[in-house]
Amino acid sequence: MPALRGSLTARRYRTTGELPKDVRGRVVRGLRSHAFLPIDPDSDLERSVGWVCLRDSEDVDFSADKVFSGERVMLGLRIDVLKPPAGEVRRELGRRERERGKAFSRGEKTALKAEIVRKLRKRSFVRTRVLDVVWTPAQGGSKRGAGRLHFFSRTKAANEALVELFSKSFGLAIDPEGPAAWATDAGADKKKPDPTPELLFGFAGRRRDG
Repeated sequence: MPALRGSLTARRYRTTGELPKDVRGRVVRGLRSHAFLPIDPDSDLERSVGWVCLRDSEDVDFSADKVFSGERVMLGLRIDVLKPPAGEVRRELGRRERERGKAFSRGEKTALKAEIVRKLRKRSFVRTRVLDVVWTPAQGGSKRGAGRLHFFSRTKAANEALVELFSKSFGLAIDPEGPAAWATDAGADKKKPDPTPELLFGFAGRRRDG
């Protein structure tokens, strides 16, 4: 749990939009509506993403006492993947072709591959990642400033999953925080600057090559 150990490998976001006065109730309802659900090996689902309690990745029985620490919301974003290794699928497909004595057609290979994947799913282990989320909601939206969120992963796929799930759960906008956002806050002009005379014509007294 990097959030509880003070790790510095977090990506920062800002959240905008108004929350009701009952912030705790709204947050808990959003978590319950998008709580993590395990993958059924008999289904075709390869990935499941949802919220869990920070201290227990199996706990989805959310309450304000479990997820709030002062004004902060402490969560786990759990991502499970159940997908047989591609190499194992290819080996099984090759074995079936050798037993048959000739190559399968494209259509036969597609159907057989799907059958092999379904079979191997029941023998495969689920790959689980639980990533820490620390969110300080802004009460009253822009009137009291944007909320702040720290997400303890820098991988692209995990951050995309966070943005999508967060928006669905709480109906708030979530944007990366960094130099571009800070410049906007400071009133920086969004237009591209004009090139300087030196860039266009070179420095006086110096010959331009080419």
